[in-house]
Amino acid sequence: MTVVVARDDLRERQFGYRLDFAILSRRNAAFGRWASEMLGYSGETSTLYANKIVELLNEPPRGSLTVDDNTVSQVLVDLINAGAAIPPDELRAILLEFEEQARRDTVTAPQDFDR
Repeated sequence: MTVVVARDDLRERQFGYRLDFAILSRRNAAFGRWASEMLGYSGETSTLYANKIVELLNEPPRGSLTVDDNTVSQVLVDLINAGAAIPPDELRAILLEFEEQARRDTVTAPQDFDR
């Protein structure tokens, strides 16, 4: 493999990772906004909560959990503590809906990943 091909392969992988992260960030932001409404938050509190859910992407999963498990677990605990429990399977389905929308939005939006 030549240096040019190896460099091109690396750039493609980096672009893929950045695209995946952008999709997951959009997904978690939307999921966090939705959950904040379920928790009765509004304004700055809602924004801070959504940002907290996005930040979960930067935390390593605990044990055998995935990033999605971390996200659903955090929202589930917050909803239970607020007395608005939603079954985990429903939360996963909602998270998946937000991911599908985020994927569509991210793929159709202009991106600049070379910064």
